[in-house]
Amino acid sequence: MNRRPGVRLFLAIILLVCGIGSSVASADSRHRHIFQSDLARYLSIVKSVYPAAAVTGRFYDWRTISKYRERAGFHFGYDIAMPTGTAVPAGWSGTVTAVNVWYGAEHGITVRSTSGSEVTYGHLIPLVRTGDSVAAGEALGTVAIDHVDIKMRDPLGNYVDFGTGLDALPEKVGTFRSLWLSSEARLLQVEESISGQKARAEELRRTLPLLLSQYEEGIIPRNRVGETRSELESLDRSSALAREERDILLKQVVSWRKEFGPPPKKQTSQNHAPRDTAERRKLREKLDRLEELYQEGIIARKEVEEAREAYRQATSPR
Repeated sequence: MNRRPGVRLFLAIILLVCGIGSSVASADSRHRHIFQSDLARYLSIVKSVYPAAAVTGRFYDWRTISKYRERAGFHFGYDIAMPTGTAVPAGWSGTVTAVNVWYGAEHGITVRSTSGSEVTYGHLIPLVRTGDSVAAGEALGTVAIDHVDIKMRDPLGNYVDFGTGLDALPEKVGTFRSLWLSSEARLLQVEESISGQKARAEELRRTLPLLLSQYEEGIIPRNRVGETRSELESLDRSSALAREERDILLKQVVSWRKEFGPPPKKQTSQNHAPRDTAERRKLREKLDRLEELYQEGIIARKEVEEAREAYRQATSPR
């Protein structure tokens, strides 16, 4: 009988500990349940920017050693495929706590919510800085390669599988083929931009000595020279970024051409001798690529018509 108070106290402690443990487990379960539906919701936000976006990498996919990681292991995140240059929206509001270089122009942007959970968006060219407040749907950066990598951690720093229960992965071939065609279109735009920037920079470099001479003679104000120099410096920076993007796109496009093959070639008339074989071949390749992109609904008809006219003029009789 004398042992009963001690036994009762012992049992009370056990019940208290079990109750606390049950409450923690219940809270953890609720916490995980909240996260489990987040990927589907975020994907719907991304599709408002790029409707063909699709999940192509899973939380438990195996990753080998690469330029992004020193050890092999699970992915612990989700990849959403989108073309290079696509704006990537935040899925959750919060504060940007880190903008870290991953590789080259690729960055990881981490946003912490008021609950303490963190989401890192990888492979981006950033549009935000550390300390910025962002709302769900606000652009954080643009896709540097062909997808964004989303990783989530709970307030304790543990990786969270926030996409359980999502439907099965889409057919990757169709998704990547769409990305390939989009990258082909973007590559054309970047190449044309580089060409235009180069021509403008050469023009400014030829003009600058003349402007300096006119300034020394008192014909033009000093700010005219300064504006020209500023434009030239801006062009140099833009050209460097464009060349970097072109190099990334070329690697993607070359890789995908090996997988899918070149765009289908169309039969051309043999009645007209081309003015220049190299020019004709280059214009034909460009036209084929644009025809393919137009059929996919990625570019406007005007771009195809301009390419058709350029090719017609190049292959017309002398």
